[in-house]
Amino acid sequence: SQAKQMIDTLEAHGINYSYHFEPEAGHWWDKSDEPGTDCVDWPPLFDYFARHRLPDNNQIRKVDFTTANPEISAWSHWLGIMAQSRQLQLSNAKFQWNPGSASFVGQTENVERLSLKLDHINSKDTLEVEIDGQKVDKIPYPQETAQLWFEKDVDQTWQQINKPSSSLKGPHRYGTFKSAFNHRFMFVYSTQGTAAENEWSYNKARYDAETFWYQGNGAIDIIPDTLYDIEKYADRGIILYGNSETNAAWSDLLAESPVQVDGNCVKVGEKNITGKDLACFFVRPKTNSDIASVGVVSGTGLVGMRSTNTHSYMYPAHNYPDLAVFDLSQNSENDRGIIVSGFFGLDWSLKNGDFKWK
Repeated sequence: SQAKQMIDTLEAHGINYSYHFEPEAGHWWDKSDEPGTDCVDWPPLFDYFARHRLPDNNQIRKVDFTTANPEISAWSHWLGIMAQSRQLQLSNAKFQWNPGSASFVGQTENVERLSLKLDHINSKDTLEVEIDGQKVDKIPYPQETAQLWFEKDVDQTWQQINKPSSSLKGPHRYGTFKSAFNHRFMFVYSTQGTAAENEWSYNKARYDAETFWYQGNGAIDIIPDTLYDIEKYADRGIILYGNSETNAAWSDLLAESPVQVDGNCVKVGEKNITGKDLACFFVRPKTNSDIASVGVVSGTGLVGMRSTNTHSYMYPAHNYPDLAVFDLSQNSENDRGIIVSGFFGLDWSLKNGDFKWK
């Protein structure tokens, strides 16, 4: 029924498609004795791919590209959306390459930083780029990179820039809590808290790992904070359980974080949220890596830590921003619920971020 629903949708939008229903077969079928599995190695499937090859960049004159997250999808042919003005809202860029005048002309919506690849261009002279009606002309062809970058300044004027630093948000690392579950991620549980806090941390890491094992058929390394080595695991995503008082790896991974959590307070910049029943999720870039992130599953006390158990972040479609602080305990006198939620800035700062406070 789902396959037929997809066919109806493709038909309604006039999209070229092909389908095949194998008689008396279910979701998975393999009837031949040949190597491989028929349902995924079916020859007509690859014949279809061969007939629908994507064109090379030098065959593309116009690109109309939309993305919701540059870390998930940043490029369409030679056009790249590197960062958004409003994070995780749809961004669009429409550009045309004019070989005769060696110029790119484009319009953008919700785009803060973009890039143009030039390896498809025969001309190695100067180029002209017009973005949202603003012209940047006489641009020398970048021989070393064959790529240009542009960014809006404080006046929302497009400027040509050098290759952005990996310390900024971009396709290599864009944020959201679940982005830490990339780059062969591993779990680091706490051993420095009370017996009950350490037990929660270990069991929570085990539960999350077994959830992933069941869903994704993948095994996750789980280690105590005392065995964490920042150099050994430099480019691996880290999920840290506990807070600054209970997890010994906190000082290595989060000493410079603008969000700090201890046994009685979540500190967000200059703001202090106090209580022993706060749950907190946030993500930060790893300082010794250009790609990996640290995701934090934290609480101010045992009640706050246990409150994280109700959040199903290991499941698809359960999405979390860069930072979320909750007080969902039944013992909360103020019934605070979600206290703050939002995104760090493109420079990973609080100052340039987008946060909503209750």
